[in-house]
Amino acid sequence: MSKFENLKIGDTVLTPIVVSSPYSLRGRKFLISRAVEHVTKTQFTADGLRYSKQYGSGIGHCGKAEIPGGIPHSASEEILKDQTAEMEDFKRRVGILRDIRDAAEQLIKSIRHDGKLLNISLDNLESARNRIKAAQTDLNIKI
Repeated sequence: MSKFENLKIGDTVLTPIVVSSPYSLRGRKFLISRAVEHVTKTQFTADGLRYSKQYGSGIGHCGKAEIPGGIPHSASEEILKDQTAEMEDFKRRVGILRDIRDAAEQLIKSIRHDGKLLNISLDNLESARNRIKAAQTDLNIKI
């Protein structure tokens, strides 16, 4: 018998969400708690997506549902749980890294134009320095 056989409307399942990042080709997957919205003999729906009751595999998409507290596929994984907080932290960190990249690009544009060294505005340097320092503090890293 499948772990999804006895699902009822309102039960909680974990569905995958992939968050893209400019630093990874595939992004990062997180399991997010969703309520079961509809149940048939062979399928269930959560967050508007259909899943097979036999294996939990997505129908029309490549996601795979899991049961909270379930046993992971490999011994190196933790017990399956909602990862909403981790996903939000990841999104915040990606945003900070994008801000650092943008500050560096603005600084480079202010220094060079058509391969020629231009006058550097102290305001531009100070602005980039402050953005990078704020990101370092927020990410708790030292560069």
